[in-house]
Order: sequence, then structure tokens, then C-alpha cells
Amino acid sequence: MNSYARFFENLQQDLKSFIYWCLVFTVFRIAFIAIYSGQLNGDYSDIPMALLLGLRLSLKTAGMIALIGFVFATLPKIVVKNWPSDKLRFCWHVVTLVFFALCFMTRIPYYKIFNAAFNMMLINGAHDDIYAIFVTAVKEYQLLWRFPLALLLGAVLAYGLKLWLKKVTTVEFATVQHKKMLMALTLPVLAFLWIFVRFGGAFTYSNSLNWLSAARLKSNLLNEAILDDGQALYRVHDIKKKMDKVNNVQMSAQELREQIFISGGNKDAGTIDEAFKHTVKQLKLTKQPQNVFLIVGESFGEWPFLPKFKDIGVVSRMQKLRAATNCTSISSMLPMGDNTVRAVNGLITGLPNTGIYENYHPMSFKQPYAMGIAQIMKQLGYKTVFGMVDMQLGRMSKILL
Repeated sequence: MNSYARFFENLQQDLKSFIYWCLVFTVFRIAFIAIYSGQLNGDYSDIPMALLLGLRLSLKTAGMIALIGFVFATLPKIVVKNWPSDKLRFCWHVVTLVFFALCFMTRIPYYKIFNAAFNMMLINGAHDDIYAIFVTAVKEYQLLWRFPLALLLGAVLAYGLKLWLKKVTTVEFATVQHKKMLMALTLPVLAFLWIFVRFGGAFTYSNSLNWLSAARLKSNLLNEAILDDGQALYRVHDIKKKMDKVNNVQMSAQELREQIFISGGNKDAGTIDEAFKHTVKQLKLTKQPQNVFLIVGESFGEWPFLPKFKDIGVVSRMQKLRAATNCTSISSMLPMGDNTVRAVNGLITGLPNTGIYENYHPMSFKQPYAMGIAQIMKQLGYKTVFGMVDMQLGRMSKILL
């Protein structure tokens, strides 16, 4: 009986912690929406639904956090009377509160840059060198003042949890009248609660809520607000796991040669590069240029170059550059990918977008891609210099001209 009494009283502490986490995530969600409320253009009608969906989704995150405290604090207390369950539980929640305070403070500038809560760009950033990550954190994410502010926020939340656990009444098992009935109902009620939390406020998978099905509103801001930072990080993990599974292609040498043949290559070639190598038989230029400039403008639409807009002067210098006799341009083309990294990677490597970030793939550091611009230009006798210019293309054209 004493063992169950300890379990019953500690279980209440876990449930109170669970409720506190739901409140914390809701407050974070409201603050996030308030910060970027200008994106709603005065239409706040979907905010209640966003908060409801967010609360349902946060049941999973809060439930997982509370479950870890339950496993390492409450369960051992059943067997070991002197187990420091309260201290262990509180320490666990304090560490987690500080972590999520840091996540929230990071989410604010992150959304401003990527228009999303944590996404796959986290994986890309994790592969950059430490100095680049530090500089980005300082300049783009205001590390020098956001980090101490996040620690202060975590401390405030930890103090709030301490008061919450102390002030909210815990029912002592000795005061319960129908002890046997309570003991009999404990496991069924916990199972019932677990299913409700596991499916995000539902009891069946068809009615469940997860990060894949959470984006149900017309506003991107509200859809991203539905995801708490735990679910946003899980989205990154889940997408990365699925990408790794899809990209891990296993095939025999014979199967590879068959695929090369289907793709129009020479299946009898010694290497893949040789299988798809084509040599121009007739030179297109009578004189090889001394310098070649390839200008790629992100989100650089074609419309400013159309004749009817020529007098607006939006891209006057670029129009002059484009009209030069030794310049050629493409008025329409399909992008290599759905974002900057994939599009630039495809352009530089000559490989189609398959979801692999070539700049972080080990093969990229072993040897150049045969269809890559730099490799081809090197074979033609050029020295390649690649750079990203953070300036208007008009200024760039002035430099080139």
C-alpha cells in the first residue's frame, strides 16, 4: 500500500508538470503569433483554431517530456523509498525548460530568415564549419543578447514550475476514501490518457494530429505556429530520416549498367562519367573568350527585361549588359530545385535534384563531378572563381562593364 501511495502522489506531480508544459507551449505560441502578427493582414479569425490545433499537437511534446520524468523519477520511487524523485523530476524539467527557451529565442529570427519554424536548413547548417556557424549566430540570430535572454527566460519558467508544483494541491493517498477503486482505475485511466496524448487529442489514427497533417490553415504563420519547437525539430529529424532512406540506393553492377542504358548512356563504358560523356565535333566559336561570366540572379524575374517595361529603369545596367554583342541570356528556364541550395547545387554540379545536398556529401570532397561547371571550364583551360555577391545586379553589371 505504501508503494502505491508513493506512486499515486508522484504521478500527480507528473500530471501537473504535463499541464504546465502545455501552458508553456501555448504562451510561446501566442507570443510567436503576436511578434509576426503583421503577416495576418488584420485577419485574426483563424488564431483560435491555430491555438487549438497547436495545443493538440503539443500534447505529444509535453507528454514525452513528462513521460521521461515519470520513468526516471516516479517509477523508481515505487521500489526505492528514499529515491529523490522530486529533485530528479525538477532538474529534468529545468534543463528542458532552458532548452526550449533557447529554441524559442532562436525560432524568432529563424522564421524571419526562412519563413518557417525549424526545417531542413538546420541539417545544412550543422555541416558548416564552427566559425561560420558562430558568425551566423552572432550576426543573423543576435546570439550575444538572445542567449542570455533565453537563459533568463528559462530561469523564470523554472521558477514558475516550482511554484506550480508547490501551489497546486496534491491529493494524499491516505485521504482517499475508495482506495481499492482508485487502484483498480489507475492503469485504465493512464492507458486512456496515453492514447489521447499519443494521437494528439484523439483516440484513433484517422482523427489524430501530427506535423504532417497540422498545416490546415491558410496562413503560413499560423501553420508554423501550430508546431511547437519540439514538433518542428521532430519534423527535421523525420524528413532527414526519410531522405536518407530514399537516397540510400543499392543496386548491382548489372542493374547500374541497365539504368545507364535506359538513360541514354554507354553501358559498356568503364565509368559513369565516360558513359555520359559527349564531345562537340564542331567548334561553335571561332575565337575562345578570355573570360566567361555566368550571372545567376535569385528570384530575378524576366519581366523587367520585356520591351514594354524597358523605360521603367529597374534593371537599366543589366539591360545594357544583356544587349552587349558578347553576351547571351536565357529568357525562360526550369529551376533545378525548389529552393536556393538545391537550385545552385544542381547548376554547379550538373546533377539533377534528387534531394541530396551535394555540398555536404562525402563524394563531393573526393573528386569533382564530371558535369560540374568548374570541371568543364578547367578542361577548357579556364581558372574558375565562384562567389556570391550581396549587391544589386545593377551594381554588379557596372563592375563587369
